[in-house]
Amino acid sequence: MRILLDTDFCSLVLRGDVVAEGRLQQYRVSDVAIASVTWAEAMYGCARSERGALLWRMWSELVVDWPILPFDARCADVYALIRSDLERKGCVIGDRDMMIAATAMVHDLAFVTNNLDEFRRIPGLRIEVWRPS
Repeated sequence: MRILLDTDFCSLVLRGDVVAEGRLQQYRVSDVAIASVTWAEAMYGCARSERGALLWRMWSELVVDWPILPFDARCADVYALIRSDLERKGCVIGDRDMMIAATAMVHDLAFVTNNLDEFRRIPGLRIEVWRPS
């Protein structure tokens, strides 16, 4: 694996963004993963949508060949370090975002997101921004 995709990037792909799709196609399926927290965010979005069944199918088809990396004890350890560091600096971001970042860091993956404002606060997180045109 080489990259971990953020929820916002996956949503672009599902909406048919050609730039996002093109960037993703530059990677082999075996290079791509998502975090279990990303999956949870996606499933929550499906659960609250009137088009939930359709969205669930779309998400399931998108990630069918990608591992969904668990938020395990190692991720929890890194999450704790990230959160305490950001709290000391007075620039905390959302819990789920810190959990996803911890997953990327534990697995030594570049993190693909368009949410640079939040994630650039995390020292040591390798970020790739694939902004759509």
